Amino acid sequence: MASPLTIHHPPRSHPPPRNNKPELIIFPYYNHSFDSSQPQQYTQTMYRPLFLIAALPAFFGTFGHSYLGERDIFPKLLAAKTGLQPAQLRILRITWHTTSLTFAFLGSTLTVLGLKTSPLSQAEHWICIGISIWFALCGIACLTYWDKTMPQGSMFLAITGIILAGLRMTP
Repeated sequence: MASPLTIHHPPRSHPPPRNNKPELIIFPYYNHSFDSSQPQQYTQTMYRPLFLIAALPAFFGTFGHSYLGERDIFPKLLAAKTGLQPAQLRILRITWHTTSLTFAFLGSTLTVLGLKTSPLSQAEHWICIGISIWFALCGIACLTYWDKTMPQGSMFLAITGIILAGLRMTP
């Protein structure tokens, strides 16, 4: 036999209850099928494929930035005509690879948020907006101050659009 179910309701604003106590509604029996009739969206796993798509170029950018820097940039800086001291070259190399690690960190963050099964919190929502702003600024800087024929600027702006589309499509 099922047990009675008691639901407490907050006091009504008008007319006020006579005894100023919360109103109790007692149901004689609990119907288990009521809980199972909830919409399926509450039990489904949340999945954000657009965040994962946006993370891929960030990971490729990590290795591409480091590899191309070591292959194309740093050998030219080793020449005696640049006038860089070895300590200056080491600092430049560290900052170059720190930028690469930034791409890896942003890609990892997007991957974690893309695989998260629950809805995004407000803080995670703002993290995604911050990442998209970062990629947008990088894209604008590349297109403004660098070679417009290179694909990096357009890729950064595409990543921004993908992240923002992912935010709009999922809660």
